[in-house]
Amino acid sequence: MENWTTVISFTYPHEAHVANSKLVSEGLETRITDELTVQVYNFYSNAIGGVKIQVKEKDVEEALRLLKEGGFIQETEAIKSEFLLSIDSKTANIPFLGKVLIEIRIAILVLIAVIILIIPIIIFTLPNKSERLTSTTWYIDEMSLLTDDTSSSAFNNAFVASVNSYDRISFRNNGWVFLPGFNYTDVYASWSIKHNTLTISSCYLNTNERDSIIDKYNKEFNAMYAGTYKLKFKSHSLRLESDKLHIQAYDYYYRW
Repeated sequence: MENWTTVISFTYPHEAHVANSKLVSEGLETRITDELTVQVYNFYSNAIGGVKIQVKEKDVEEALRLLKEGGFIQETEAIKSEFLLSIDSKTANIPFLGKVLIEIRIAILVLIAVIILIIPIIIFTLPNKSERLTSTTWYIDEMSLLTDDTSSSAFNNAFVASVNSYDRISFRNNGWVFLPGFNYTDVYASWSIKHNTLTISSCYLNTNERDSIIDKYNKEFNAMYAGTYKLKFKSHSLRLESDKLHIQAYDYYYRW
């Protein structure tokens, strides 16, 4: 079965019949569509794309030439018609899309193209995980231990119980991170990130004092904090999960 292609449309049926007469007189086989709809509901004309003249696919170029010759299509309209026909022929067989008006098809295709272009731009401009970690100070909401099977379990549990919402985690661009410690003294450690895994190592109390108690605390904090963590960002919150410690924290400016 040969396909029919719309070559021109008019707002009113009588306009379509005048142009159709030109094509028929030149021996082209034509048909007029949506004429009855427009006759019954004139205000539907623009909504359905007007009264359309269709010709067989093989006669499209000749029909456009005759319509242009008869003054029914101006030069700019001819270019537009050829463009629309080209899009129509390429999209007519696409499921669902091929059944809607060509103007709507073009709008959908443009929208899809814009989305395809915008998504990579959005992804490219989003901050990476390192940038998100260092962009703010994270205040502790919850800290929980997953295991008590170490010699330091009493220390660890006592420390975790003492942590409150004023304690914070601060990642620095120079590779250092400050973590909650005792008596407002931070624990500082080195950090690095690869893919979705954060590594914390070399943990020490941020103090110049050195004695047996400080050395003991350094070992305790290193045993508790050091390790690899899975990163989970959600809105303005951060969750760190290792095999022994879970930390839930919030961006301070969005918490309250």
